Amino acid sequence: TDLAEDASPRPAQCPPSPAWVGTPPYLAPEMLHEGVRLTRATDIYQLGGILYELLTTKPPHAVTGRARLEASILASPPELPPDVEPELVALVHKAMHANPDCRHASVAEFQRELRDYGQHPASKRLLPAVHPVAYTHLCAHETDLARACR
Repeated sequence: TDLAEDASPRPAQCPPSPAWVGTPPYLAPEMLHEGVRLTRATDIYQLGGILYELLTTKPPHAVTGRARLEASILASPPELPPDVEPELVALVHKAMHANPDCRHASVAEFQRELRDYGQHPASKRLLPAVHPVAYTHLCAHETDLARACR
């Protein structure tokens, strides 16, 4: 698929160039540049993208066409709906910050903040709407990632 020419309403499904490896709607800004070393911060960005989708039911960069996709990624973090709790907005925005140095220092830190939110009274009405199994899986996945990154 040539994403530069793709005018369909669906999000991009495949990399628009050989330099891009990954699922385009979840690419971190640093993944757009060939030869850039990917780090733990890249993984944290993508965890933020998963949380974004859990909260909005759509991928973080759900646009069509290469130019719009690149612009959306470079303008990270994507906006969340106004009804999302401020603590979750802050968590997603930090994880998906355009500058890798401004993201969570570790997967464990991301996990801790997500779990802390799980103790927040507002989360009691949100988490059932998100999907408890997905939330539990995300927390378990982060633990596995945290161990692998040590």
